[in-house]
Amino acid sequence: WGLTGAPGDFGFYSHDVLVGNFGSGHILAFDPITGLLKGVLRDSTNTPIWIDGLWGISFANGAAAGSATTLYFAAGTNHEQDGLFGSIAPIQNLYGNDY
Repeated sequence: WGLTGAPGDFGFYSHDVLVGNFGSGHILAFDPITGLLKGVLRDSTNTPIWIDGLWGISFANGAAAGSATTLYFAAGTNHEQDGLFGSIAPIQNLYGNDY
């Protein structure tokens, strides 16, 4: 349900194509040249991020709309009865890898 290109300063997945999956609630990263799956976005405990009812994903403009390095999302939680707006920013985990 969501498709966006990651900016150059989005950690491990910089410059990748991010795909939000409504069914699983995961956000997958693909290499924009080869199309190969690079991985799934994970939280600080290395657990795949799961967003109930994930609808859309997008980066902002770096000005009034929000940070250009933060991934914003919208979701329909509770079987699409409720709405959720949130954000995901890259961090460095304990192993030195960005997620």
